[in-house]
Formats: sequence, structure tokens, C-alpha cells
Amino acid sequence: QRKHPGDWPDYLQEILYSAFPEQAEELFSLSENYYRYGRDIEQRRELLGRMSRAEREEILWQVRYNYFGESADQIWQAELRIRDVSAVLSRVANDPTLDLTQKLNAYTASLRAAYGEDLGQILDKRRLSFVNAFTDMIQIDLAGLESAQRYATLRRIRSALGMDEAALARWEALDRRRDERRQRGEDYMRRRTILLRERPTEKHEAELRLLRRELFGEEAAIIEQEERSGFFRFQQARSYGRN
Repeated sequence: QRKHPGDWPDYLQEILYSAFPEQAEELFSLSENYYRYGRDIEQRRELLGRMSRAEREEILWQVRYNYFGESADQIWQAELRIRDVSAVLSRVANDPTLDLTQKLNAYTASLRAAYGEDLGQILDKRRLSFVNAFTDMIQIDLAGLESAQRYATLRRIRSALGMDEAALARWEALDRRRDERRQRGEDYMRRRTILLRERPTEKHEAELRLLRRELFGEEAAIIEQEERSGFFRFQQARSYGRN
């Protein structure tokens, strides 16, 4: 397309007939449809951006089937697998009758159903993505646990998705550091509130600077800059397993 913007399809057809004479017509038709599909989606981009995820997926699949028929399922097979897994995850994560073990079992079963014998290879490439997808959906469950229970639960989730013992130990150590950091952050916000309420205005900045340095060391300057811009990191919602 870059070298021959006006007649690139002719060059593509020539290449396909040379390399794949028996499949050239099918491949050229597929390539032509994919080009038209991409142009069609680009024209709909603004409209799709205003839709919900479910509405957007419905339109995308309608367009795909329009251009490719049943072959669309093969072309976007990876996306179909993710969609199936996501549907199961969304259903079980919001089911109040299921405990965490049942939710995890349903999730891992959906992965096996979607990927079959390829699951091991897929996990090797995307293990953390699958872990995060599950933990993101069960934040309410994780928030209701005591720290020790939460560490054990996160370990069980990661283990079920194939992390080895060394990785499990590293992640648990990181979870503990994150908790300790969050506790310091909450302590900082509490002491900050008291300081702003009880100290004269002219002393605020100097005392806050000392407080940040006491609790956060070298990172104090970054936190000060964030606050000047109106961002308070320790007021943000906690995402267990993530931060």
C-alpha cells in the first residue's frame, strides 16, 4: 500500500498467485474483505466509542460475520475464548451464593474449556493477566478478609494458575510490603488531617514536609508534588493483588 497506493491490490494478487496458486483466490478475497472490514470499523469508531462494551461487541461481531461469515469465528478465535472466560468470570464473581474457592474453580474450569491442551502455553505467556482478571473481579471478597487470610487466598489463586513456589513467595512478600505501605499512607493522612486542623496556616507546609520525609523518605518529594496537583494517592481505592 505504501509503495503502490493506487494499484496495490494488483500486486498483492500477483504475489498470492505466485506463492499459493491453489489458494490464491480465497486468500485474495479474505484479504480484500479484511481491508474493507477495517475501513468499515474505522468509519464507525466514533459511534462505537459511545457504546457500552456489550453493545460495541455486538456491533463488531455483526460486521465481522457480514464480511467473513463463519470464518469470523476462526479469525477472532482468541477473542472468542477471552469472551467466554470473561462471561463466566463476571457471572461467578457476582454470585453471592459462591465462596472464593467455588469462584476460583469455576474460573479455572472456564480456562481449561476455552484453551484445552493449549492452556499451559497460554498461561506461560499471560499468567499474570489471568491472575489480575480474577483478583480484579473479587475485590469485595478480598477486602473482607483479614490480612493473613488474604495472603493465603492470593497465594491459592496464583498457585491455581500455575505460579511456582519461588514466584508465590515473591508475590506474598510484595503483598506484605504493599499492606505496610498502605498502613503508613493511612497513618499519614490521619496525621495530616490533624496537623491541618490544629496548626497555624504558616506552619503547614514545613510540618507536612517533615511528616512526609519521616514516613516516606526519598519518595516524600514525589508525594508533595502529587498533592500540589490535587492527587492524594492514599485516598484512592485499594486494589488487592495490584497495589
